Amino acid sequence: MPGKKSPSKPSMTKKAETQISNRVDEGADKLRITSHERAGLIFPVGRILRIMKEGRLADRISDKSAVAIAAVLEYLSAEIIELAGDQAKEERSMKKHMIKPRHITLAVRADEELSEFIGEQVIIPMGGVIPHILPEIEKKTKRKRAKKGQDGEEEESGDEEGEAEDMK
Repeated sequence: MPGKKSPSKPSMTKKAETQISNRVDEGADKLRITSHERAGLIFPVGRILRIMKEGRLADRISDKSAVAIAAVLEYLSAEIIELAGDQAKEERSMKKHMIKPRHITLAVRADEELSEFIGEQVIIPMGGVIPHILPEIEKKTKRKRAKKGQDGEEEESGDEEGEAEDMK
C-alpha cells in the first residue's frame, strides 16, 4: 500500500540521532556500545578498569571487577547526593538550590551506615562539623532571684561555692 507507512522503528529525536551517529565507526555500520552502557551504569567502567590496572592491584584484573566497582561507586554517590539534596531542601534560606559541602557533611554524619563507612578520619573541605554541645558544658547553673534589697538592687541567692564544686 503506497499511502501507509510500514510499521518500523519509532522516530528518534535529533539529539538521539546525533549521539548515535557520533558513535558509529566511519568504516562500519555497527554501533559502538561502551562497557558502562552495556552494564547500564553511568560511571565509566573502562576508566575504572584502566585505573585498577595502572594501580597494579593484582597480576590479572577481570573486566567484571571493574563493572562491580563502578556499580558500587555509582550507588554510593547516588545515596550521598540524595541525602545531601534532602539537607539542602530543609535549608530553604537561599533562593538558589544547590548542594554545598556543608549539606554533604550533615547528610553523611546523620546517616549511621555512611558515617561508619566513611569514618571519622575523612574530612570534607568546607563541610564544617556537626553541631553538638557536650552536656557538661551545656549544664546551666540555677540561680534564684531574691527580693529587691533596700538599696534597689536585686540580690542573687545561690551558693557560689556549691557551683564551683559542681564544676569540679
